[in-house]
Amino acid sequence: MQKQGSFNLYSDVVNFLVKIEQEFDVNSLIYRDLLVWPIIRNHLWFFNNVYQPVAVNRSSCTILKDEITENYYFPTNVPQITKKNNFFLTKWKKLKNFNHNRIILKNENDRLMRHYSILKEKGPKDILFFTCPIYLQNILQGKHFDMFFDPLCEKINNKNSFLKIGIGNSVFKPKDVFHETPMFFGLPYSTIHTIVNSKKDNEVIKNYDSLIKYIATIKSSFVLQKETIIQTIRRLLVKEKIFDKMLSILNPKIIFIIEYGNDDFLPLIRASRKRNILSVDIEHGFMNESYGPYTHWTNIPKDGYDLLPNFIWSWNQKCKVRIQQHRNNNFHKVICGGHPYLTKYFTNPEHFAIKKSCILPKVLKYFRKIILVDINTTLIVLPRILIDAMKESQNDWFWLVRIHPMIKSQVEQIESILDFEQIDNYEVKLSTELPIYSLLNMVHVFITPGSTISVEALSFGIKTLLFGKLGEEIYSDFIEKGIFIKVESKDQILNEIKNDNYPDLQNVKLNLLLTDDNEQCKTLNQLLNLAGIKN
Repeated sequence: MQKQGSFNLYSDVVNFLVKIEQEFDVNSLIYRDLLVWPIIRNHLWFFNNVYQPVAVNRSSCTILKDEITENYYFPTNVPQITKKNNFFLTKWKKLKNFNHNRIILKNENDRLMRHYSILKEKGPKDILFFTCPIYLQNILQGKHFDMFFDPLCEKINNKNSFLKIGIGNSVFKPKDVFHETPMFFGLPYSTIHTIVNSKKDNEVIKNYDSLIKYIATIKSSFVLQKETIIQTIRRLLVKEKIFDKMLSILNPKIIFIIEYGNDDFLPLIRASRKRNILSVDIEHGFMNESYGPYTHWTNIPKDGYDLLPNFIWSWNQKCKVRIQQHRNNNFHKVICGGHPYLTKYFTNPEHFAIKKSCILPKVLKYFRKIILVDINTTLIVLPRILIDAMKESQNDWFWLVRIHPMIKSQVEQIESILDFEQIDNYEVKLSTELPIYSLLNMVHVFITPGSTISVEALSFGIKTLLFGKLGEEIYSDFIEKGIFIKVESKDQILNEIKNDNYPDLQNVKLNLLLTDDNEQCKTLNQLLNLAGIKN
């Protein structure tokens, strides 16, 4: 069942956003001196994101809960994986009536001061890379490798000119990261929450009520909660002060981020712009024509938005055009820099070698067909057609099931379901932990609802099967050309795996993703030169 207030396709959502931008003065939406349309636009996008079940419960919007259809597998009698009671958490809950908030705030403040001290010890840095723990999941040569920034760090000649900082709490230790990450800067969220909720003012978003009335004329099925939007803005302004302090200590000339729409990166971008520091956002997934956070910005003000980066680094010319083509001005530029991680693989494949002690390659050599299955955040539960295909697969086939890093906690639950169905020719844990390119180098077929890995798999000559609406929409041109194959039944999946006739990918992979190391160095140097840095 479709979510109330939502749409069927990405293209429906971006058409909705474009209609607002063209018929309403979105740049009249101001809180203090901040143009807040990018924030409101993000809320509208994520509320209407038809492919993202994990994004359904958005407090800024009123919606109905999804129904699970017969197309998905969700058995009620599968043993559920339950977490053991945490002794310390239980004790903590018992103490919640005590005035512990003051202790939390003090601990956060102490940690923040320690982080500032570490930054002072590191001294001024011309280049800052701001990463997230989720992008450090892959392990190369025994260390956690940042799939977007570590390849760029290797291209900077003066290793003392840059610093990589993790945003968010992490279990990773600095010494366990491939390129030095001296700390993971855990923002003081309790302190931010306290400040935001204790500071009551009468400030409003100018013209917000007019926006709500306008939206109601074109789509009346949801309500955008004003107070939630204002709370988001207030949190942003508090975080901006924290980042401004960080930037004042390190005094960079350019910063690199991933996925600028992250609530922690928007204030960082604004703090950077106020200090005339260039900001660059690295594309984190293959850009389809209707991915709202990046495409179809049709009413950018003359001087741009404080909350959008100066540059967006795209993976290829096609992605660049998709991001840029609907923009009414070129203030926030798009440059083609290529795919850093894939380039790293083709430049240094030895870094992706699987340890000899790993049992998986030894097991796979006894099977004729290896199938990699992608379980990502767009899936509520396992597709029925996939379960049935695995149950009826040939004895000399083996299934590698890879769980998206954001939902790695579901590994044991997925294993329980597959065991319940008496499927034994599969593996989940190693398939989730090993570098994706190490896996792609061993498989014959890739099955996904629509992951970016589909495009990366082309560089390995792998057949890709797509199921569900997501892949059908974002890769419609690939399907039409016969590069990707849409499957709608168990029999289709089995037949395509049996079929050894693969699409001719040789010409495609050469022109799809930019993996030229020299071109990537050239683009990086151009950005550094614009910031006044010689490399």
